Amino acid sequence: MRANTCLKKVAILGIFFNAFLSCANLQDDLTAVAETVDTVIHEIPLAGNAFLTHKPDGADEIITSSGLANWTNNASTTSVYFRSQDAGNVSLKLRAKVAPESNSSKIKITVGGSSKEINLTGSNFQDYEIGSCRDHGLCKIGSARRFKNRGLLR
Repeated sequence: MRANTCLKKVAILGIFFNAFLSCANLQDDLTAVAETVDTVIHEIPLAGNAFLTHKPDGADEIITSSGLANWTNNASTTSVYFRSQDAGNVSLKLRAKVAPESNSSKIKITVGGSSKEINLTGSNFQDYEIGSCRDHGLCKIGSARRFKNRGLLR
């Protein structure tokens, strides 16, 4: 009888230990899932997705497959539209450079109603953080010039 009771205790202890190990492994699996972040980078060409939403008479701005060029008029504004099919946070960056004869340029970027000014520098393309879009569906990014230096956005 005593052996039977001892065997039951060992069996219960074994079940408890097995359940504990299973939970420990489950916690490791959950931690691994929580640390995994899928980063997918999509480039949105301005050609076909950007529009000169305000182009005063005499402005030279043009959108081509290379991007937005000849941006010389401070009153010109550009809007970029894209659609995200899945909900989630989308971090947005702008790839831009300043024309070789200029040192820098300042632009105003508006994403989801929030605006910020960005200083563009250098004649080589650089990526600039411009904000994020949290909703799925249509996202609009607006840009406006602040100074007369020329540049190229793409």
